[in-house]
Amino acid sequence: MLTVFAHKMEVCGLTLHHNTVASSGNDGRISIWDLRNSKIYHSLKLFSGGVKAIQWCPWKVGQLVAAGGIKDHKVILWNSNTDCVERTIDAVSQVTAIRLREGKREMVSTHGRGVALIWDMEKGKHKRILKGHKGRVLGLA
Repeated sequence: MLTVFAHKMEVCGLTLHHNTVASSGNDGRISIWDLRNSKIYHSLKLFSGGVKAIQWCPWKVGQLVAAGGIKDHKVILWNSNTDCVERTIDAVSQVTAIRLREGKREMVSTHGRGVALIWDMEKGKHKRILKGHKGRVLGLA
């Protein structure tokens, strides 16, 4: 068992890519560590509020996609190879979960306003709104 202390508040998201784990938390931080030696090699503060969703990009090696909660309303594409933010997308409302779809370079995001959005990640714009929930949509499968 491995225990790593990387956040001062609740952990909201985890994503694994080979020997690398990235976590996001309500402290607004993203931590990235190597499973082989349990060392954190990046600790980022890109959000003012909770980072509710996180996933390694399946079509671009080293790119991490993270989405903010109620304070931020944004999706950030961060490149771990260059340590740079490549793009910031206005998500319009609180993002609660994300899933990236490799074949079409799309992202699905769920939101606190009861919708899911399908995004064209090349353009950084949503192309479809899925409605039907009366309350917050908290997750995706």
